[in-house]
Amino acid sequence: MKYKSIYPFILSIILFSCGSIKESKHVSTEKLSDTTTIKSETSTFTENSPHTRKAIQSPQNLRGEWIIIKAMGKPVDSLDERAYIFFSSKENKIYGYTGCNYINGGYSVFENSEIALTNIITTSKDCEAVNEERNILNGINLSYSYTIYKDQKTGLDMLDLKDKFGHTVLHMKRHNADVISGTWSVESIRGKDNLNQEIQLVIDVPELHLHGKTGCNFINGDIGIDRNKDWFVQFQSISSTRKMCDDKTMKVERELLIALEEVEFIKKKSNDIYALLDKNRKEVLVLKKIVITVNNGL
Repeated sequence: MKYKSIYPFILSIILFSCGSIKESKHVSTEKLSDTTTIKSETSTFTENSPHTRKAIQSPQNLRGEWIIIKAMGKPVDSLDERAYIFFSSKENKIYGYTGCNYINGGYSVFENSEIALTNIITTSKDCEAVNEERNILNGINLSYSYTIYKDQKTGLDMLDLKDKFGHTVLHMKRHNADVISGTWSVESIRGKDNLNQEIQLVIDVPELHLHGKTGCNFINGDIGIDRNKDWFVQFQSISSTRKMCDDKTMKVERELLIALEEVEFIKKKSNDIYALLDKNRKEVLVLKKIVITVNNGL
């Protein structure tokens, strides 16, 4: 995309991503049509939780999107678009996709890492990958507890949903774009060292949200991931406040916003430094993780 005469208007408009992406959208209950309540072939689904104890607050490490790798012990890999489940901790709801149909419902978490997925409904589109979908829906119905852990080879967060006997019924992973979740300073923009220490980006891949400060203005935006592409990320619909600063600060801000719009891939440089690349794998940003320390007054 070519840019010309876009400043000072850049601070008052929404920037749209140049790359192509299958957007990470979650379909709410209100938008589902031709829905059915799902029933498992191996168990009768009821709306009542199998847990008798009081639900507790959903843990932060459960929130967000998980890509389904296996369901009922069988690989889920014959789909054109990867199946996933999104846990919304704010609503205690799940949204998802089976590779053919959209699903949503509620969930509750209990002590001892127990979980209940309830009131699940799904669209009723016919699929070719019917076996994969059936396994996913059965896994949802049978889920009784969960385990979150890191894969030793990839370093990715993994989520296993298990039945009441401890058998894994759904095996899932975070998209590897989650490695850039956190608070970051900008070390360089297009190979030029950034001397503006006021720039700070907060990236939340599970919630698909970006916010931060450019050294002059505050920005907010969305994050897009492609479940079929590893190390892929885009920053979309970025909006900014309209404060005017000195020419040098504004120039760096403009370069930062344009660079963010062009990001498509992630490259690890060290444990706390990551490069963000454009569609041609050319480095446009280098980020360094900021460790947030909590002062407990001790």
